Amino acid sequence: MAENMNNNCGFDKGWNEAKQKLAELKEELKKVLDVKTEATFGMYKNGKTKMGYAKRVMVQQVFEKYGITNPFGEAAEN
Repeated sequence: MAENMNNNCGFDKGWNEAKQKLAELKEELKKVLDVKTEATFGMYKNGKTKMGYAKRVMVQQVFEKYGITNPFGEAAEN
């Protein structure tokens, strides 16, 4: 499991690492988070909405399917 599993950050870092398959990744994340709107998805992605442990584990598992083992935290500046 990823080191940075506190509930005070989003998964923007992992999102940027998965650029090739963002549409698939987004749909899987929306499903595990039970999110219906883009606004709510963005709140989770950017860490504005805190996730409980169970949701964080499910998000982690989705990212691992795409080869990303530490998705939580802010994305690196380009």
